[in-house]
Amino acid sequence: MKHLIITLIFVILTIVAQAQPDTLRLSVEQAVENGLKNRFDLKASQYNISVAQNQVTEDRKQWLPEISGSGNLTYNTQMEKTVVPAGVLGNDAPMAVSLSTKYNSVYSLSLNQFVFNPSLSVQTGLSKNELELEKEKTRASKIEIKNQIKEAYLNVLLKNLQVKMAENDQNRYREYKKLAEGGYSYGKMLENDYLRAKLDYENAKVTTQKLVQNYKLAVNYLKYTMNIKPETLIILTDSLSSLAGPEVRLQNQINIDNRTEMKQLQLEQQNDKLQIKNARRSKLPTVSIFANYSQEFQNNHLHYGGKQYWNPYSYIGVKLSVPVSAHFRKNNRIRKYHILSEQTAMQLQQTKTDISFEIEKAGIKLNNALRNMKITHKNYKLSGQIYENQKQQYQLGGVNYDHLLDTEKSLNTTEQNYIQAVYDYLIAKLNYEKALGE
Repeated sequence: MKHLIITLIFVILTIVAQAQPDTLRLSVEQAVENGLKNRFDLKASQYNISVAQNQVTEDRKQWLPEISGSGNLTYNTQMEKTVVPAGVLGNDAPMAVSLSTKYNSVYSLSLNQFVFNPSLSVQTGLSKNELELEKEKTRASKIEIKNQIKEAYLNVLLKNLQVKMAENDQNRYREYKKLAEGGYSYGKMLENDYLRAKLDYENAKVTTQKLVQNYKLAVNYLKYTMNIKPETLIILTDSLSSLAGPEVRLQNQINIDNRTEMKQLQLEQQNDKLQIKNARRSKLPTVSIFANYSQEFQNNHLHYGGKQYWNPYSYIGVKLSVPVSAHFRKNNRIRKYHILSEQTAMQLQQTKTDISFEIEKAGIKLNNALRNMKITHKNYKLSGQIYENQKQQYQLGGVNYDHLLDTEKSLNTTEQNYIQAVYDYLIAKLNYEKALGE
């Protein structure tokens, strides 16, 4: 019985342990790392890279000799006859003679090898360029997902602080309500002032409830961007204040070519050039060598064992192929990729202008956000001092509820402004790094 009880306790503990949701403690970098590891879209893009890599390998093997084997067995139900003129075989008149056998088999081994084919090397270059383009597209997806996760992480931190601020406001309004309730019971406060304090407290509870709902939505969205289970508990180890420092210094010399948009356009331009080169080379002749070795069986009976019925033959040769009508088609193809190359060059110029402006704008916003954060921090400290003074005067009866409420609202506003300024600075910092292609 004792062993049965111990076993039951162990089973219950195991079930409870399995029922406990997973818990993750995440810094912003760990959140990004988990997201990049879990996202199915990134895993899918890796298949594109694998396909492109496979194409490179396949194109390289185009230079390998083509070796093939073949075999056939023919049964002649009615054998072909050849007319022999009179006198050839001592015959007085022309006669039809069958020179074939009922059974005929040929087994061959053939080889074909390119000696000169200028387009094959260009084709390998095209597939390599496509591989680099797929890698760059994957890098672009990683950058986008990384920034998406970071923004979601910062939004959770912001929503969490807003909830804490709302809870502090709620606690303060609860305290005001208690003080007003005491003052009203002793006849030192008007009923209307007491009811206002009560209403302010109820409104503060509603505000807190709404912000808690927004916080939960923000947490769910962060889990979604990381592709983790909704029931997983996450604990964010970073804070807005810790992420806000040190200050980011704007770079004087910026390499615009590091942006993935530029790299992709450059690879597309390289593809256009290779396509033109490939079309031109495909107009050139190709040279290949070929060889064949065959064994032929001929007999009126299907008896492969007789060596006298087998006859070997072989040959070797050189083949020259000169395209003629293909010149017209290839000229149109060359013209097509010349047009596309010019188009890509224009897109490159415009993208450079766009990125330069984006970096400049992101730098200005970053400086503005830093300045706003410092100013709102000073205002927040000052409003806190004013509030503490007003609160002491209110408790002593030197200030009425309206004055305290005005100070409370001012404190709440400056507190929200400061938290929002820190968040705006971090978002501006993230956008600046994104503009640099990081």
